[in-house]
Amino acid sequence: MDAGTQARAAARALFHACPVAKRFGVVFTLPEQLNTLTMHQPKLVYDTLFASAWQTLATFGKQLGVQLGIVAILHTWGQNLSLHPHLHCVVPGGGVRADGSGGPFVPMASFCST
Repeated sequence: MDAGTQARAAARALFHACPVAKRFGVVFTLPEQLNTLTMHQPKLVYDTLFASAWQTLATFGKQLGVQLGIVAILHTWGQNLSLHPHLHCVVPGGGVRADGSGGPFVPMASFCST
């Protein structure tokens, strides 16, 4: 089984592991203007992409008063096999409050009006 197949299988398993919990798919994509830098400094670019995605989602969680978690999978190529770095993230529909109030997992629905 190649790495891409393994990654898709892992993501599918994680996505279906908890069918009741709401979750969101979020994609962070680098602009193609950074492709040359990516070819020459991949570790720098990919580390920065992961850090930026996490910082963005953590900031969103802080605004809701919770710490979110993510599962992120790096894809470096597009469907046509051209360089297209992007992260596919599975984000749970809630988080954990620092003080433990609201239970171990606080759904986002408790923060949003319906």
